Amino acid sequence: VYLLGGIPVSNGRNQVSNNVYIFSLKLNQWRPIEPMLVARYSHRSVAYKNYIFAIGGIGVNQETLNSMERYDSIYSVWEDMANIPTAVLHPAVSAKDQRIYLFGGEDLMQNPVRLIQVYHVS
Repeated sequence: VYLLGGIPVSNGRNQVSNNVYIFSLKLNQWRPIEPMLVARYSHRSVAYKNYIFAIGGIGVNQETLNSMERYDSIYSVWEDMANIPTAVLHPAVSAKDQRIYLFGGEDLMQNPVRLIQVYHVS
């Protein structure tokens, strides 16, 4: 189980995070790993092969992000990927056959975005 970014509610500062944690089911504990390149919340993530993709969301200046990055779980490194064409919050996300699919979502004003965006992984 991975936890990527977000806004911590316990510290009262509402500071957007790029922190990433992994939960060990065997040890029943969380541990920090390499942080994302971009702090974000209201984003989506999806796993495909040995990668975890962090997609879109809202950044530190409250702007919508069309950026994407991926974490290599073998080498423990993040890398930038090509931007998605339309920045969205909360899309449904799926990965299959070398592609990541983003279904819908919303813009910063919570208006529905009626798009299907397809990203080729390789």
